[in-house]
Amino acid sequence: MTFTKTILDASAWIEYFDDSVLADQIEHHLMNSSCVTLSITVAEVVAKILKTQHSPDEPITAMRTLSAVLPVDEELSIAAARIYVERRKSHSKFALSDAFLVALARRLSARIVTKDNDFAGLKEAIVMKKI
Repeated sequence: MTFTKTILDASAWIEYFDDSVLADQIEHHLMNSSCVTLSITVAEVVAKILKTQHSPDEPITAMRTLSAVLPVDEELSIAAARIYVERRKSHSKFALSDAFLVALARRLSARIVTKDNDFAGLKEAIVMKKI
């Protein structure tokens, strides 16, 4: 499978905004790929930022500027539900929001950039590790 787009999950965006050791890897994807962010991911990132008492305005603008923010539709929801049920059989912590990203990756022939180990073993995922 040839990947033409990159989907950033919430963990990747948080690492990028925190300027962590993974930020350069994430920036490489942002600058060298057509990046996509699912609207659910925006909610996850904003919630995390609000918990720290910081304003999410700049990160929201960055997500909109550096990637295409896509909405969830009914077809994607049904595909995500199927992926979620199947993946939970072997990965008990796999989240429904993660299943939406996998469904979108399959729809777009995209790869998912994440720090979340729940994506390990999925051909669509690049799981980044801090060294």
